[in-house]
Amino acid sequence: MKRFIVVAILLSLTVSFFCENKKKKEAKQQEESIKKIEDLPPPDPAPKLVKKPKTIYPPSATSLREKGKVIVQVSVGIDGTVFKAKAMWSTNKIFETTAESLAYQYIFETPTFAGKPQAVIFSIPIIFDPDST
Repeated sequence: MKRFIVVAILLSLTVSFFCENKKKKEAKQQEESIKKIEDLPPPDPAPKLVKKPKTIYPPSATSLREKGKVIVQVSVGIDGTVFKAKAMWSTNKIFETTAESLAYQYIFETPTFAGKPQAVIFSIPIIFDPDST
């Protein structure tokens, strides 16, 4: 019985030792990966707008004569063109299709990371005003 207790204690100490070593090793690896990230150059700020199309008031909303706003999420490729546009929020659903169509006409200068252009996803507001068209 005493031998069993001694073996159980030794086994428990061994498992505890290996668990502590594993935790220390994982912490060290995480610290090293953070250092690697810190050594990377910072990315450029958000994409710069190069070309913004003229906002055209939707013909289907002409009778409304109200202002509208649509937040469009755009995916921009490394060439700066929008390859995906999705209306995320709007003051009126009638503006969404036109806003998405307009978003495809935007052109951006994409940010770079480590000297290479990066595809990005972000949101842009598109404002509709019947008096400004």
